[in-house]
Amino acid sequence: MTLARNRAFWTYAEEAFRVPPVVRDACPRASRQEHIVMSTKQNRISTKQNRSAAEQGAVPVPGGTSNVPLSSLDPTAAPPNDGGPHGNRESVQTAINVPLSPSNPAAPPDAGALRVENVTFIVDRLYQDCAPGQFVRELTANGLQWLPPEGGQVIWTIHRPMYDHEQLTKLCCIDTGIGMTGPQLVSHVAGLSKSGRTQSMEENFGVGGRISTVPANPEGVVYLSWVNGQGAMVILKHDRATGRYRLEPFVHADGSHELWGQVPPEQKPDAIDQHGTVVILLGKTKGEDTTVMPPGLHTPKRWITRYLNGRFFRFPAGADVRVHEGWRLPKGDQHNFLRKISGLEAWLNDPKNRFDSGSVPLSGATAHWWILREDADTNSGHYPTPGVVAALWQNELYDVAVAPAGNIRLQSFGVVFGMKRVVLIVEPDSTAGSLTSNTARTTLLLNSEPLPWTDWAEEFRARLPAPLRKLMEESAPKTMDPDHRKSLLDRLKGVADLFRFSRYQASRRGTVQADPDSVTSGFANPGEEVVDPPQPPEEPSVNPVTRTRKRGTGGAADYFTQRAAANAVGVQAREVKVPDLPKVYWVSTSDSSRNPDEIEDQAALYIESAHVLKINADFRVFTDMISRWQRHYAHIPGAGVIVTETVRSWFELQLIEAVLAARALKGSSPLWTSTDVESILTPRALTAVVLPRFHVDQIVGRTLGTRIMSLDRARQLAGAQAPGETPSMSGVPTNGEASAD
Repeated sequence: MTLARNRAFWTYAEEAFRVPPVVRDACPRASRQEHIVMSTKQNRISTKQNRSAAEQGAVPVPGGTSNVPLSSLDPTAAPPNDGGPHGNRESVQTAINVPLSPSNPAAPPDAGALRVENVTFIVDRLYQDCAPGQFVRELTANGLQWLPPEGGQVIWTIHRPMYDHEQLTKLCCIDTGIGMTGPQLVSHVAGLSKSGRTQSMEENFGVGGRISTVPANPEGVVYLSWVNGQGAMVILKHDRATGRYRLEPFVHADGSHELWGQVPPEQKPDAIDQHGTVVILLGKTKGEDTTVMPPGLHTPKRWITRYLNGRFFRFPAGADVRVHEGWRLPKGDQHNFLRKISGLEAWLNDPKNRFDSGSVPLSGATAHWWILREDADTNSGHYPTPGVVAALWQNELYDVAVAPAGNIRLQSFGVVFGMKRVVLIVEPDSTAGSLTSNTARTTLLLNSEPLPWTDWAEEFRARLPAPLRKLMEESAPKTMDPDHRKSLLDRLKGVADLFRFSRYQASRRGTVQADPDSVTSGFANPGEEVVDPPQPPEEPSVNPVTRTRKRGTGGAADYFTQRAAANAVGVQAREVKVPDLPKVYWVSTSDSSRNPDEIEDQAALYIESAHVLKINADFRVFTDMISRWQRHYAHIPGAGVIVTETVRSWFELQLIEAVLAARALKGSSPLWTSTDVESILTPRALTAVVLPRFHVDQIVGRTLGTRIMSLDRARQLAGAQAPGETPSMSGVPTNGEASAD
């Protein structure tokens, strides 16, 4: 009962007197009671003063009478102080009692300001937007921010004292910056949106360090900091009892309670002399190893090195960023050392790696491109693998896309082959508009919108540098020969009319306008009238638009739709007699024409911007059918090559037909927009195209029977048949033969 009353009392006290949670949690019970008693006493005193002031002439305030004494109307007048250990109560009480009114001159400057009731919820929610490993970026950036003008170090390592004395492996970030005192630590760490520098939309939000670390480390995030050799520390952790994030209180030698403590001498790392800060991540449990790579990152043993080199393009002058590798090995071992982190730019421009590079001006941006040497070390794990596309802002990389996503973006920029040797960094201009990033600092925003990647890609394709064109020519596999292309065209001529879809029947209640060539005869529904037929075109190139006499929906929008219909005109067009075949390439990892992570275990990739169809020669659907027929004709020398060509040819035709048909659907109805058509030309959708194999297998069998029969007879006539060789029985294998194979 007493406990329930105490909880209710504290809930009331926090709401009525704005008792900060840190005060409530840090102060012993006696101090808490003293705080509430003094606040209550001061409230009564303020009420008496206000009543007296009202008798002398209260200040009228819209919406009610102000409880502010007349003396407090003077903004330069010092408010009375009760001299107690908790400071001025009058100003607090004034802030509580003054009605929120723009016309009230007595309102304090922060009256009516928004405040956060549930900081824990806000932190947890923002944490959901953080990318894997985001805390590495935040703590590194904070460390760089605190370095003096002459420079200093930022080091990622383990907290050695905990490892040596407790056998606990806890990751920490050390910087040799200016450091913070105990009160400064409390102010900086406990404030969700505190920053040591200018806080703005374009520079530093001041929220990333806490948001990206505390939810993942409920056991605690420890801050150790030294100023002039004197160390102070705070611990920010999750209080399981209250469900809040708070600073752990410390008891000092004189018995007082503070939210910061003094750092024992053995906790200071060797890298710090008189000034610096250490941030230690304790994880979810006491025994958790916080050096383990988070999910979603790469290179388990070097994940911090890989992340930093892929996130930072360059570091400020004088900054020395390092990552401790091999720390489990004995001190003095050559593999136990601090690896220097240079950023991606230094690696790209290293003569050992760079083959060629350049820049292409775009609208509101500059695209920087690199071609790497064939012998560049791309497998060390220290840098992201090539095929990277990213945006550059304030020396950091945003919207980073690495393979396979990087390959797709490179292809949209026109780099269809040789992607594993290409890196593309787009740097928006300051004149392009307002540049900022999202709260998690993973995505750049231009005028509060995503970057115009599609527009930049189109411009870059139009200005594709000659070295990139040459690289693609050298990297591309052999495309279809003219005879093969002609053969495909001949096969498709018979069904060319099917690539023009019938569209709409004329209907009085129709909701769209139809092109006359797509209007069919008859009635859409019994009893409906046929639309007026279009008049003959005045010029052969003009395609008039049929106007339907529809009644409309009766809504206000009809005003616009009817006028749009009245002014509708046909579009210039040309007759296409032969389907525009895409360029087809069979790609494979065996000849390096396909990257291992490109359309892996999928049939094909269609690149609309280049009208290119890349077919995965390693896909199981193709290789299984090739193997099946090669086993059937294993006794015929030279049949293997014919089998491969034949199987690929028919699957190729199937995929080409799917592409042409999908492109013909675009714009043929409101249900088939560009986005809709793209959805049926994805690698997964094209994979579905080749999964039905019965009819393909039948026609492959007939084709092979004809081709291999001709080959076998020619060999027999030439006397090339080996003694004892069994003549082939060309034709389609029976089910029994196929299963026996």
